[in-house]
Amino acid sequence: MTTCLSAPHETTDSWAVAAAATGVLAVVHGLFGSIGVLVDPLAAALDAPRSRMVLLFAAAFAVHSLVAPRVGRALDRWGPRPLLLLAAAGMTAGLLAPAVADGVWFAVAGYGAGVGMASACCWISATGAVSAAVPGRRSAALGLLTAGPAAGGAVLAPTLALLADAHGARATCAVMAAMGATACVAGAVLLGGRPLPAAATRESGGRAPLPRRFLVAGLLMGLVVFVPLVHLVGAAGRLGLSAGHGAALLAVISMVSAVTRIGGGWLATPASLPAFYRAAHVLVAAGFAVWALAGEAAALPTLLVVALMFGAGYGAWLALGPALLAATCPSDRLGRALGGLAAAIGFGGVVGPVLAGLLIDAAAPALLVGCALVALAAAAALPRQPARPFASRPRTGTHQSAP
Repeated sequence: MTTCLSAPHETTDSWAVAAAATGVLAVVHGLFGSIGVLVDPLAAALDAPRSRMVLLFAAAFAVHSLVAPRVGRALDRWGPRPLLLLAAAGMTAGLLAPAVADGVWFAVAGYGAGVGMASACCWISATGAVSAAVPGRRSAALGLLTAGPAAGGAVLAPTLALLADAHGARATCAVMAAMGATACVAGAVLLGGRPLPAAATRESGGRAPLPRRFLVAGLLMGLVVFVPLVHLVGAAGRLGLSAGHGAALLAVISMVSAVTRIGGGWLATPASLPAFYRAAHVLVAAGFAVWALAGEAAALPTLLVVALMFGAGYGAWLALGPALLAATCPSDRLGRALGGLAAAIGFGGVVGPVLAGLLIDAAAPALLVGCALVALAAAAALPRQPARPFASRPRTGTHQSAP
């Protein structure tokens, strides 16, 4: 006897889940990504050097990477609600720490532990919930989801800057804590009743290996994909461009990335998804290659091309990676796979920009060519033929065909 899975379909309720998850992620990751506007005000409030306050982001990113695998396993077991409630506590404690801190190290430790935990819980919970709710148009739904943080940052960063000017950095951190906690609690209410569709897989007792080559590719891309976000402004300054030009290049990356996250998700079909994802790696590699050729005579046009290419590749990579992972991973291990991917990318994101900062002044062209080669190696590390979605087998041991 041969059994088949029913064809996935979406309803208005499914897209409501995607919209709710996008809103939660827009607030939480928008706040996380906007901490840069408070670095100088917090440094002044705590009478600390700016170099130490920059550790706020690094500490949170490191915690995000360390806890992501365990968060993923918790999602597989308990669903998104407890993780989002934990995220609410993390946002509250993490953002109140710099608001009440007497010294920089308490602020960094509290922010890193709380916001890093909340970031991992929100990203994995939202991605898992959307992957489960919208299986047929998963790429489109996850493209919308990953555009949320970009939109949230675009709104929250200037808003927080105005609040800090008017009321001070400490009061602004308290407002951020209230916003983040409210978004997480709302997400727990809206998404908590939607566990991952793992019952059929668990009943079969079947297991399929996690896509390790996919995680290796994530680690390699994590080493290089954040380098432009950290160092492109400095590179523009070394080529004689103003700080305004550097900020404009980052804005171009953000805008193109947001458009590509949504557009790439809608254009990619299940059949074309692997090819689109490989193309994102190639675009990032090409951006580094063009950057290595930048010279003073045509610095702005060249770096503008870099920003366009990198924004497109970076956006597609962010949107399509979770969709491809969800399409090829056993449903009862999706949280674990997402946690592994987040840890791999996060480790690369902590290490890569730091190493680039040590090397970029002395050997910029060679470093950038090396980054391009690493991105191409990440594309090559991806499985040539992604595994079929895992289908549960009946307990009788009879064969089940692909749907």
